[in-house]
Amino acid sequence: MPSITARPAPFRAWALISLALVVTPLAACSAEVANDTLGGPGLPVQLAGESYSGDAIDVDAPLVVGNDGCFRLAAGDRDRFVIWPAGFRMDGDVVITRDGTTIEAGDPVTGPATLMPVDELIAIEGPDGYWAATAGFCLTDEDAIIVLHTVQPAS
Repeated sequence: MPSITARPAPFRAWALISLALVVTPLAACSAEVANDTLGGPGLPVQLAGESYSGDAIDVDAPLVVGNDGCFRLAAGDRDRFVIWPAGFRMDGDVVITRDGTTIEAGDPVTGPATLMPVDELIAIEGPDGYWAATAGFCLTDEDAIIVLHTVQPAS
């Protein structure tokens, strides 16, 4: 007949310590990742080796952070999805430039950009690629997106 025998206390203590050593770092990693992607796909930035074609424009528009966590610029009569320069990052609903300047919802940003047709963006990697997934999550009725080349908060 099977029997259940309690393990000695030192074994249980080591098992609990081992579990804590594994779970604690994993929990820290999860919290850090969740903070960077709060409510949306993260901050889309230009990727090395890719080119973004379209019409050259000068941007002077306020930052809009949607309820979906997507970053857009209020350009003219519509909000447009934005791809930021490489090296930019986000912290919650704030954009942080390479030099550490923060851009919050409502802050105007200025700089040279490209107005890129959505179908050309998706064509970079195809319908199953990064841009299709990222832009697809954030696009509403845009026919074109804004690719920012250099950006500073407007003064």
